[in-house]
Amino acid sequence: MFVELDTRSGDGLTVRLEWDRETGNTQIVVYDARRDDLIAFGVPAPNAADAFRHPFRYVP
Repeated sequence: MFVELDTRSGDGLTVRLEWDRETGNTQIVVYDARRDDLIAFGVPAPNAADAFRHPFRYVP
């Protein structure tokens, strides 16, 4: 189960960095309130902080 590590919001976007305690996996979740759209994607743990700051660089 993923737990939230950090959240930021701006320009209609909410970005969350999440971590799974059991597996060590990290993911980014982006909610676009303007479009009512949610995307989530895994990122390598070493890149998690950069992906949190620049999520669209990491969208698969």
